[in-house]
Amino acid sequence: MTPQEKYESFMRLQLRFVERLRRERAELQGLLAELPGHQGQLALDTLAALGRIAHGLAGAAGTFGFHSVGDMACGLDRCMKHDRVAIESGCIRQAIQRLLQSLDEACAAGLASRTIPR
Repeated sequence: MTPQEKYESFMRLQLRFVERLRRERAELQGLLAELPGHQGQLALDTLAALGRIAHGLAGAAGTFGFHSVGDMACGLDRCMKHDRVAIESGCIRQAIQRLLQSLDEACAAGLASRTIPR
């Protein structure tokens, strides 16, 4: 495979990842709306969905050059490890909002300045 073919292949993968970011951003927005008030408890399915998104983005975002998304996803993952305390302190809500902002920025940036990681 030539360097140009590798580059084009990577760019196609990156485009699919940006599409994933858009889908997961929409899902996160819905989950944010489901969060309980100050003293409420998260439903197990909501907690599982948040964990799946956070863990997946934390692991994959850096591969495609979206380091801020990965950092914000790690922050959400850390908050979730503190479960009840995190819910009561608003940590999860704040971490989701930061991740949403980072996703907005990543999607807006698109692929214009992306290159194959070396």
